[in-house]
Amino acid sequence: MRKLSLLNKTIVYILLLAGSVFCLFPIIWMLRTSVIQMGDLYQVPPKLIPPKLILDNFRDALSAYPFGRFFMNSAIITLSAIAGVLLSASICAYSFSRIEWYGRDKVFGFILTGLMIPFFVVMIPQFVFWKTLNLTDTFVPLIAPAWFGGGVFNIFLLRQFFMSIPRDLDEA
Repeated sequence: MRKLSLLNKTIVYILLLAGSVFCLFPIIWMLRTSVIQMGDLYQVPPKLIPPKLILDNFRDALSAYPFGRFFMNSAIITLSAIAGVLLSASICAYSFSRIEWYGRDKVFGFILTGLMIPFFVVMIPQFVFWKTLNLTDTFVPLIAPAWFGGGVFNIFLLRQFFMSIPRDLDEA
């Protein structure tokens, strides 16, 4: 590998620094905009460093909506769905990869056809199903599907992983 001369290294570092500033500028601009008054927002020419920092914008934004409740809802749904996917998809995938039963490969092939169906095709029937059960505006439609199979792709991915593990480890 050839050594870069000092001039070449300097040029590379200057280009990297310019690229970093270019990529970070929108974030810096967003942070600047969040701590200025509305009147300073449309100032021409704009100042990169505002004359007066105002942190009340954060307080107003956090008090406008119940972000604590939004976070708790997201945490409940996410943790419940992850637990359901881990449990059900791993059980299904283990069954398809390690247990010999009649029609296993045909059933797995049939399940894989679910990967070919676009979500938009099943979206309205799913809504009608949950609406019929009077479960719209609840967490159940977001959590329950994860507990009943965990998704075709997750089953496929875990099955492929289980099949890569030697059977000798099962008996060890």
